[in-house]
Amino acid sequence: MLAIEINSKVKSKLSDKISFGFIKIVAGVKRITANTTRSIATIPVNAKEATEFGILKKGEGGIIEAFIEKPKAELLSDWVSDTGEAMQTQGRNYLASMGIYIFGRQVLFDLLQEEVKDATDFGKEIIPASLARGDRLQSFLFDDYWEDIGTIRAFFDANLALTNPLPPFSFFDATAPIYTHMRFLPGSKVNGATVRQAIISDGCIISDANIDRAVIGLRSIKWHAFKIIFDIFQNIEV
Repeated sequence: MLAIEINSKVKSKLSDKISFGFIKIVAGVKRITANTTRSIATIPVNAKEATEFGILKKGEGGIIEAFIEKPKAELLSDWVSDTGEAMQTQGRNYLASMGIYIFGRQVLFDLLQEEVKDATDFGKEIIPASLARGDRLQSFLFDDYWEDIGTIRAFFDANLALTNPLPPFSFFDATAPIYTHMRFLPGSKVNGATVRQAIISDGCIISDANIDRAVIGLRSIKWHAFKIIFDIFQNIEV
């Protein structure tokens, strides 16, 4: 969950482009905060995915009318929103909360100090309480790359997707650099191996291996002759 405060007395310092697209979200929200007390970043999902998210029901003008946390499949017919023709043709008829909330500070303070004093969860407690008291909440439809990696499978798939020739997200965008932890390890060494669509971390030794669509973790040693490594994400000595 990420909460961003929008306050007329505080200027945003997000002047640099952020790869995830926070600038786009904040800029869009600033255009609508005059008439709303909070905005929620949303993304269209299909029926299978909808049961794993908080789902919003959007009305006219993008105003949020209702919210439900991880609805059961049999309830989804009541939670269809207008997600746009392109998304609807893909079966993405539901608006999932991305866990990114943009709000006025005083609005949040009022909720936490008066309405839901013991609240610990935005989705389950604070948003329903805000809607119940009549706050005007706006849905901001996010149309860039975003993945929920709350399960092992989702984390696995998101990492493997980065090995594609044209991945859904690029770490090589010069306008939005991403930095990793400095480890002071030697460069990886490859001896007589065939490597295709792979990401190889620092400090590895790879010999006589056939690696196809894989993410090889730090200090991994792969040396079995003709070993095929396919669709994996690991950091193991072989």
